[in-house]
Amino acid sequence: MPATRLLQLSLYNIEVVFLGFSSTCFCGPPKSTHLYLSEPVPVSISHDPESNKISVTPCAAKIPLDKLCNNGVTKVFECFQASRVHPDRLIYCLAGILFIYSSPNPFGGPKSNPGYWVYEGTTAADLINFIISSAYKTYFGWKGRFGLDAVVLNANYVLGLHNETGSDKRLADELVLRGMNRSNHREFRRATMIPPNLGFLGVPDEAEDLNAVYFTMQDIRSKFKLD
Repeated sequence: MPATRLLQLSLYNIEVVFLGFSSTCFCGPPKSTHLYLSEPVPVSISHDPESNKISVTPCAAKIPLDKLCNNGVTKVFECFQASRVHPDRLIYCLAGILFIYSSPNPFGGPKSNPGYWVYEGTTAADLINFIISSAYKTYFGWKGRFGLDAVVLNANYVLGLHNETGSDKRLADELVLRGMNRSNHREFRRATMIPPNLGFLGVPDEAEDLNAVYFTMQDIRSKFKLD
C-alpha cells in the first residue's frame, strides 16, 4: 500500500471586484474539503502555442524535480514572450496576484510571515524561477498542488488582462506595482513608477516626464485595496 497524506482536494474560484471591474482568478483551496490521496505523481507544465495558454499535465514517467522546474520556467517564458507586452511585466503581474497572505502554499501564510517573504532574488528571471520551483517543491513535499495550480491559472489570467478582448489596464498596472513592491525590485519613493518598457501593451501613459507611469502612494492607498 502506498503511503498516504491528507491533501485538500478541490480548487475554487472567487469573484474579485476591482475598481468596478469584475474578474475571476484563483486564490486558493477551500478549508473544509479533504481527501486522502496516494503519493503525488509527476506533472509538468505544458504550453499550447495556438491558444497561448499553459496547463498542468501528468508525466508519462518520473522526471527529476530540477528538470520539471526548468521545463516549467521555459514554458511560462514561451507563453509570456508570445504576448503583446514585455515578459517581465507579466511576471511582476503574476507575483502581484500570488504574493499575498491569502494565497495557497508556498506563497501565502500568516500576515506576519507569508511564504513569499523568503524570496531574495533581484531580477524578473529570479522571480519566475522562485515561483515555479517553490510551487513544485510544495507539491512534492505532500503539501498539495494548489500552489502549482494557482501559478498556472493566474499566469493565464494575467495574459487575459493584456489581450485584445480582455484587457484591463488599471488592474494590470496595480498588480505590476504590487509585484514589484513585494519582490523588492524597486525602491520606495514618493511616487511609485512602472518603467516605460514595462508599460501596458508597450504604450507609456501620459506621465509627467512621458517616460514612466506614476502613482503617488496616496493615490494607491485611496484607490486600490492593498493587503
